[in-house]
Amino acid sequence: MHDELIPTHLPAALLSGLLLSAPLATHAAEISLIDPALRDAAGLVSGSCSLRLKGGIEPGDAGRLEAMLEDDSIEHGRPTSLMSGTGAEGQVLCLNSAGGDAPEALALAKVIRDNALATVVPDGADCFGACAVAFMAGSAASSNSGGGARMPMRALHTGGRLGFLAPDLPDGDAVLDYIAGLTDLFSGIDSYTPTARFHPQLLVGMLSHRDPAQPYMIDTTGKAGLYDIRLAGVPPIETDEATWMRACNNLSLQARGWQGATDPDLSSWAWQVNLPEEGYEPEARLPPANWNLLAGGTDETAPPFFREVLSRHHQCLFYHDAQATPAYTAWFERVSEDSVPQHRLFDLWQTLPHYTPLAELRAMARVEPADFRTLYANPPVDAPHPDLPAVQAFAPGHSVLLESKEGSIAYWLGENGAGRAYASGAPAASFRYRIEADQLCMTREAGAETCGRIVSAGDGGALLRTETEDLTILWMRPGDIGPLPAN
Repeated sequence: MHDELIPTHLPAALLSGLLLSAPLATHAAEISLIDPALRDAAGLVSGSCSLRLKGGIEPGDAGRLEAMLEDDSIEHGRPTSLMSGTGAEGQVLCLNSAGGDAPEALALAKVIRDNALATVVPDGADCFGACAVAFMAGSAASSNSGGGARMPMRALHTGGRLGFLAPDLPDGDAVLDYIAGLTDLFSGIDSYTPTARFHPQLLVGMLSHRDPAQPYMIDTTGKAGLYDIRLAGVPPIETDEATWMRACNNLSLQARGWQGATDPDLSSWAWQVNLPEEGYEPEARLPPANWNLLAGGTDETAPPFFREVLSRHHQCLFYHDAQATPAYTAWFERVSEDSVPQHRLFDLWQTLPHYTPLAELRAMARVEPADFRTLYANPPVDAPHPDLPAVQAFAPGHSVLLESKEGSIAYWLGENGAGRAYASGAPAASFRYRIEADQLCMTREAGAETCGRIVSAGDGGALLRTETEDLTILWMRPGDIGPLPAN
């Protein structure tokens, strides 16, 4: 599957807003060699650094990186197939930068792309603005008699921070030139990519975030999956049947760019999981015989069948090979007339809910199937873990989605009693809060404290009852949901 073109027809207000971006103060980048040896597939995924770029991106950095790559001490070589799990794979550039010069970031990205450098934001590092654009050029490449192949290879450690910002540009012509350069740089370069090299939704998110203090953050597993960013530093993950249903749902929706922050864990029904140890052999359409050719390889056999997941709208076949990196591969499609079957390398973090915060993964020793899940006021029967208790009390670190006569509103209950309210189509409004048992009390700026209590709705659901109104509780889930779209 070849990657899609980046749309260049963007709203005029969005383009003009780029000219208002505040310049970001940076210091010149330091580019250093850490270890010249080639990394194998596991090294690419885990983020083992070959080279490091640290500091602000300024004119000349791309040339300095290119000159360093020509050093005889740096090993060069490409495998015959991508992500084969054996043999040398490539070099890894670790990034730690607050941003810098936007045009130079494109030049830096070209060097990264052309030299098939994997990119990593390691534990404790930041990569914002111009750095994030360069990060997206991370690649793995193969070389064989068929000409070889290329695929995205970008990894974000759960303890790192990756944020996109609108570039600081002087005029409208510079804006258009920048977008054209970005389009040319990232379009049509991959033999395999499950979404898009620089996803249109990511581009819009980047261009709409102009405040350096509030970049468009890649802070959930769903965003990482949607934008084809691998994750490092993920703890061991336990799975059950419900988690594999969710994995199929995630893959199918992310490949089509449909998954949003307020979406349920599962978007379909009539789910079933079929296992080979139970004697099941998939009758559904099997992957093509030239399975690995999609990734530039030559092996014409698929890895061992692991399980099939089916629903009314989705069909997924999962394969597992403990010797490969990553160990799982998925072949999936959405059951519809215009569906195109897809193949994707797969990590277990993609079985988690799409709203799972990366920062919480960083602090965990192990993830159990029910550690991240939506608590519903009245759990639907097709939800993962439908036997989970309903919302009975509020908890810090969670978002609560409610519905009133005026529309939807979400409350993010952050750390140390700081929260944000998101009404449909409106900017965030900050508040202070406290929780007492089933009661939530909030104080907005220069306002009196208002409290609400969870009560039964009488139909199995729940309400947040205040002195002035009843709000229907739809669900509560981990993480900051962010602004809600307009109704």
